[in-house]
Amino acid sequence: MKQALSVRLRNALSPQTTDDTEVTRHFRRNFFATVTDMAMWNLGSAFISPTTILPVFASHLTSSTVVLGFIPALLEFGVFGPPLFVAPYVQRLRKQYPVVVALGLNERIPYFLLPLAALWLSGLDEGTAVPALIALVAWMALGSGLVITFWQEMVAKIIPVTHRGRLYSVGYFTGQLLSIGAASIAAAVLAAFPYPHNFVISFAIGTLGLLASLIALMFTVEPVRPAESRVVLTYGDYMRRIREILSTDRNYRLYIASRWLLQLGRMPHGFIAIYAVQRFAFPDSSAAIFAGILAASGMIGYAVWGPIGDRWGHKRVLELAIITWLAAVGMTLSVALVGWEWGVYVAFALMGFSSAGNLISGANLPLEFGSEAERPTFIGLTRTAIGPVLLIAPLLGGWLIEVMDYTPFFIVSLGFTLASLALIRLVKDPRHLQVSAT
Repeated sequence: MKQALSVRLRNALSPQTTDDTEVTRHFRRNFFATVTDMAMWNLGSAFISPTTILPVFASHLTSSTVVLGFIPALLEFGVFGPPLFVAPYVQRLRKQYPVVVALGLNERIPYFLLPLAALWLSGLDEGTAVPALIALVAWMALGSGLVITFWQEMVAKIIPVTHRGRLYSVGYFTGQLLSIGAASIAAAVLAAFPYPHNFVISFAIGTLGLLASLIALMFTVEPVRPAESRVVLTYGDYMRRIREILSTDRNYRLYIASRWLLQLGRMPHGFIAIYAVQRFAFPDSSAAIFAGILAASGMIGYAVWGPIGDRWGHKRVLELAIITWLAAVGMTLSVALVGWEWGVYVAFALMGFSSAGNLISGANLPLEFGSEAERPTFIGLTRTAIGPVLLIAPLLGGWLIEVMDYTPFFIVSLGFTLASLALIRLVKDPRHLQVSAT
């Protein structure tokens, strides 16, 4: 039995469709190095959690919902802002590895500084502490945005297309599994120690996971791209093609519009933990419990949404993820109206499941709108086109809460989500369009 499983694993991790001997020779090493990188990053992030633990820490520094919503928004925006502008440079390099390691270290430095910063910020007044925290978060966001495109290109070179799905599936699933245990430890730490030392210890443990992630990344072996295969584009030509896509491709515009509306519908994502703590007087440790629920339901989502996308298309995944998000916001609204304390946990479970589908669809559906030659353009364009709303939505959400309070805010978010669902229904699945064209 053990030998049979070993043979099946060896066959599953043996690329059959690449002629590059360097890729084949280092494939297993690169596969496990990349999976470990992803898993350790998720493990470390669970002790920092930009959607739960970090905002709850920030709530000790300020009561402004605009600021509290801005923190997770800035981190998410960082991954979507720079890719469009660095993509031409990525295509010129013969080897991404040195840049990935250097930018990966830069990405992690503000996280390494976070434990000391948490201790320092807790003793400052709000006018000084909040700008300092936002500056540190901005460094985190920019670091992620600069490295992500280089990292994706490196992964595309070292992992054959036939195995990339398994790579992301194993990486995300393992990362979420580790996050569940990490969230339990973080909850115990946040409950056992007084503020701010509880957050300092949790953040410090998280940095160990991020350091392990960087070490795993450094075990990657990347082949050098032949000089003649490099693509050198001027920014002028690159931007002209982008303008042409946006002006002529109605189907793609509808998709982007739907993603904008969905992100506006997802405004409660960074506020539900804060609302629950304030409404039901939950302790700080509840932030880690919420993070654990998000991780557990997300892990289930990664296992479910991938096969659905392979069989029925990633447009269908996005539709179902939007419907699940409707249920999450609906449950949150019920909590606000009726006072169902248990509904908070159900809402977080639905949020995690929906977010996994949104992530998997977002990583795959843009690749199907254009030809293979233009795939990097659509990747960069989609990330950057959606980037602004990632920053706008939480700021708008924080302002709506201050002006309208939480219950009307949840109703507005429900309306945006319904509009997103209506619009994505008008989008023609690009996979089916390509089949028809052939």
